[in-house]
Amino acid sequence: MIQDTIRTNFERIRAEKGIKIDDLAAALGVRRQQVHKYSYGGTVASLEKLAAALGVEPYELLKPAADQDEAAQDPGADSVQTICPHCGKPLQIIVK
Repeated sequence: MIQDTIRTNFERIRAEKGIKIDDLAAALGVRRQQVHKYSYGGTVASLEKLAAALGVEPYELLKPAADQDEAAQDPGADSVQTICPHCGKPLQIIVK
């Protein structure tokens, strides 16, 4: 189900970035319970807000786990490292 994918990606991204639920709630201007509701899916607007607070594009919350694993494990893929112009964090772009 799409809700499971969103929730899994939300938790993964949050853990990778070390972001706490309370910090997301503050950034979004909502209670922590609302952040949990967003993370289980909702409207497109809530998904966009959640993605913005996490510092990722909305599609990152929708990508199936197989897509992420495949890109990370493909030895034939070329990758480029760059810096995000919005948040300044390093990005790795994988080209197949």
